[in-house]
Order: sequence, then structure tokens, then C-alpha cells
Amino acid sequence: MRRTKRIELMDGDTPLTFEITQMSATQQYNWVLRAGLLLAASAGEAGITVDTKTDFSMAWVGKMFREHGLGLFKGLAPEKVQPLLDELLSCCSRVVDNAKYPCTRESIDGYVSNFTTIVRLQMEALSVCFGGFF
Repeated sequence: MRRTKRIELMDGDTPLTFEITQMSATQQYNWVLRAGLLLAASAGEAGITVDTKTDFSMAWVGKMFREHGLGLFKGLAPEKVQPLLDELLSCCSRVVDNAKYPCTRESIDGYVSNFTTIVRLQMEALSVCFGGFF
């Protein structure tokens, strides 16, 4: 069974409720694999050192995220990272009077006004989806 978590975030002075649903097992696997391959291919840009012969594994990817969180992506080109961040956002729904509205890159601006709310939502999604791994 997938985990779900309901959270309230302050968007400026406005409280917003979201529900986050864990990715499926195969979606989690594919997300971690794509993140790891991106990091290994762009290690210099991300400011990390990786020996792909000895370091690269799912455990290594988990260790990197435990140590750096989404900050691991800070030196990478946004167009490389955006699909992974969008996928985290797709695990979230805005909740209003028990009705759920999906969060997507296209819809999120209709729900929030501060970019920091999006970052906090993505961090929460990372925790719900990979809490035992990262």
C-alpha cells in the first residue's frame, strides 16, 4: 500500500492543505535510477566526485540524497533536473473541502504564490516517496 501524508503549508499568510501520495515501486525505482544517472553524468556540474566503477549504485544515490537533499541538484542545468522535480510535484494534490486537485507545473501557480512553497512541497514529496531510502 502506498503511503499518503496530508500536510499544511503556509504560502505567505495563507494556509494550504496538500496530500502527497507515494510513487509506485517501479516509479520510485525509475526516479532513483534517472537521478543517479543524471548525477553520475553531471558530477562535475553538481560539485560531487564519483567513480562510476566503484561508487555508483542505488545505495550511493541514497547516500547522496541523505547528505544533500534536493541541494544535490544545485549545480545542474535546470532543464536536466526539471523532469525529476515535476515528477515529485505530481505526487501532490491540493486539498480544498476534501476535494483533491492535482499539482502539476501547469496548475501549481493557481494554488500558490511563493516559490518556497513549491520547494517545501517537493521536499515533503521526496520524504514521502523515499523516506526509508533517503
